[in-house]
Amino acid sequence: MENQENGLTLGDIFRVIKKRILWIAISTVIIFIIGTVALNFVYNKDKEYYTIGFEYHNTALTGSKYPDGTAFRYSDLITEDALKKIVESDSDFSDIDYVDMVKTDSIQFSLYTSDEDADVKESYEMLSVKVKYFKDINQAREFMHAIIQSPIEKAQSLMEELNYKTNLYAFDLCRTTYSDKISYLTSQKNYLDSIYNALIDTYGSYYTVNDGKLSDEYNGMTLKQLQNTLNNVFSSNDSSYLTSAVSANYFVLDSLTYDFTSNAVSKIQTLLQEKKENVKGIEELSSSLASLIAQIGTGSTEILAQQDVSSFQSNIASFVIRNNNIDRSVTDIWNQIHQLGQETENKAKQLLIGEGNTETTPGTLYRQLMDIVEDSVNTTNTITKEELDDLLTLYRTELETATEIAREVKIFVTENETAIIYKTYNPKKSGGINLFIGMALALVAGFVLTTFVFCCIDIPKAKEAARKNKGVVPVPAAAPAPEAAGISKE
Repeated sequence: MENQENGLTLGDIFRVIKKRILWIAISTVIIFIIGTVALNFVYNKDKEYYTIGFEYHNTALTGSKYPDGTAFRYSDLITEDALKKIVESDSDFSDIDYVDMVKTDSIQFSLYTSDEDADVKESYEMLSVKVKYFKDINQAREFMHAIIQSPIEKAQSLMEELNYKTNLYAFDLCRTTYSDKISYLTSQKNYLDSIYNALIDTYGSYYTVNDGKLSDEYNGMTLKQLQNTLNNVFSSNDSSYLTSAVSANYFVLDSLTYDFTSNAVSKIQTLLQEKKENVKGIEELSSSLASLIAQIGTGSTEILAQQDVSSFQSNIASFVIRNNNIDRSVTDIWNQIHQLGQETENKAKQLLIGEGNTETTPGTLYRQLMDIVEDSVNTTNTITKEELDDLLTLYRTELETATEIAREVKIFVTENETAIIYKTYNPKKSGGINLFIGMALALVAGFVLTTFVFCCIDIPKAKEAARKNKGVVPVPAAAPAPEAAGISKE
């Protein structure tokens, strides 16, 4: 009886609910609304992420590098500076707090890889950003797409700005030798060839380039056909011909940069002096040899004398061979001086003859030089220096045209084949508490909390009132035992 009065029964709870049904309903709805709003716009905003999965396909980002050779890293796409450019690129992003986004690590890239036992194995990048930074899913989608697209746009821009004519510019600035200029043209040809090889390796020889920016002559050609047009531009035979012409004619590029006249004359003087000493040595050996031959007798003395004769002849032959080599070297050096022009040649004559009028009778060294040069006239190649310069200019122009074509082909094919494959085009939410589950929890919590409050208020009052209305009936006292009253049983 006492437990029933002090305890709480289901009947008590239902009576409270029945009595307070309207207030409980109103309170439950209010708590439900507050809980739902708090869950969705406060708790979940800081826990939920928008995520987009994607992968790049056939882009200019080859080998994790941009076209200019700089490294491509996903982390560079979500730095404060990178996100600032994204935000400033579109007024719809102006309210996005990208600074806090970066500082709180609320934006990140991650790699998704399917399980090993999955039927279809996949691997792709995922971009995740906290939901709280966006006013709606549309703004989130456009912002995240802009981040994902940014390296593609940068790569395409770099590809267009890339200097495809480095070797041609080096050719223009070259002031050293003709061999260097020919080498720059060869390098440019090889560079263009490598562009086509890379495209063919990726897209195939029969990939057709339908680019309106190309002339009708080239538009509609396959990659292999375009590469073959290079065969008519500065071929290996052209390069070999120019190289041999320079070598055969001793062409020198620029007297201002290639001013070696004094050293050349000094070398001529040294060589001619060596030849003079060699001639003297030949005369002495020849005299000794003649004396030895006159003294040759018979027997062992004759055998020894014949051996000496052979030794003398060998030494004389060495001097003769060396003098022939000296003649060729002197001729080569003088031809180089001659190609530098009349003024340089006059300077060389002055050094060989001595200071004074160059019209006077040449000195001994100069006469020796002319004797050698006149005996070594080069008739193997009749090309002139002017003709060589014209040929180099022609090849340079043809290579520049070929470079423009290769550049346009590379840009067109790469742009045409570049794609971003979105695994989820619209952002997907993850993290936090599911909205419907949260709403259900808020509804139950509101009802339970409201009912509990009203139970705490109403049930004690109801029980107290019940006790007062019912009243308490006093129990009569028991009669005392006879012994206690002093009465004898007898």
